[in-house]
Amino acid sequence: MSDIKNLSSAESQHVRHVETACCGNHGTAQQRIALLGVELIDLLLRKNNDYGSSAWNEPKLCPGLDPGTAILCRMSDKIERIESLQKSPALVNESLEDTMRDLAGYCLLWLARPKDVPTPPPVVPAECQKLAFSAEVVPVP
Repeated sequence: MSDIKNLSSAESQHVRHVETACCGNHGTAQQRIALLGVELIDLLLRKNNDYGSSAWNEPKLCPGLDPGTAILCRMSDKIERIESLQKSPALVNESLEDTMRDLAGYCLLWLARPKDVPTPPPVVPAECQKLAFSAEVVPVP
């Protein structure tokens, strides 16, 4: 493992736990979880390297949305995709597993979004108003 001395004690402990779980020291279930988590984080880091922190930028087509709301909109698209895939097979090469991986990635991006940057009140164009929603939990029927 690389040098983790710049991390807090809790962060270092998390990294060590994931490392030992990846090695199978906590059983096969935790190994699978850890390896998939590391794979997902690696994918997000590589995409961030390619695209920059675009997930946290104001969307070009819906200016005024804060990063958290913009990510929630993307998550909503993925949830609709999951519903669609459950109803009929995909006509494009995107599996349920791919969509779940994308949704998990957006969940991590939402949790890691910048929270200390003040966001101005959104000015949402009419064509984007249907996309803007609050983060309140809506019960599933």
